[in-house]
Amino acid sequence: MALTLDAIRTFVRLHLDLDTEDLPDSLVDVFIREGSKRIEKASSRWPFYEKVWTVSTMAGQRSYPFTDIGTDVDQIAAILRDDETLHWVGNDLYSILNPIDATSQSKPVQYAWWNDTLYLTPTPDSAYTLTVFGYRDPIDWIANGAGAQPDLPDELHNTVAIWALSKAYIQQEDPEMGSVYERQFADELTEFKRRITETPHPQPLVLNGQAMSVMRPFGRMRFDWE
Repeated sequence: MALTLDAIRTFVRLHLDLDTEDLPDSLVDVFIREGSKRIEKASSRWPFYEKVWTVSTMAGQRSYPFTDIGTDVDQIAAILRDDETLHWVGNDLYSILNPIDATSQSKPVQYAWWNDTLYLTPTPDSAYTLTVFGYRDPIDWIANGAGAQPDLPDELHNTVAIWALSKAYIQQEDPEMGSVYERQFADELTEFKRRITETPHPQPLVLNGQAMSVMRPFGRMRFDWE
């Protein structure tokens, strides 16, 4: 169930039987933001933050700040050029492959990123369109006001509310109840991560370098090894 910022505030106050004078919005919002941030940072690659951007290279330019790709780029996972995947290289290897004083230019085939900047090698000799797959920054949804919803799947909205409730109990000098809801927060987040990281049934499993597919022809199970 989707919850708005104001609904989460109400949820917290109703549990503690407090009004806005006892527990003002400004304080509850601190607890809500903390819960939201904890979930956002619980994984560096939440699938619901996946995004695709495009960037055009310029001849002679090998570095591109993330802001040139998109204002919300957090991480880069893969880059395609003309349906060809560029190879990622570590920053140490990149400095060897494409030193600062390099003058050769060609079609880029490798990339590295550091300090929110994308580096290509070789240095592009022309304009190429790159398709960048990665993860975006979460939205500062609380700044959008009472009607805003967490930048998270609906089923995690209640988890944010549970964290805020835990902190509110602690603020009201009831650490025992605070601990109860903090454990509930951890349990809900753990269960969500378990389900979202499960291997989808139609997806082949890889065991010892071999792909195994599960087929069910005529109601029977078969394992095909490639």
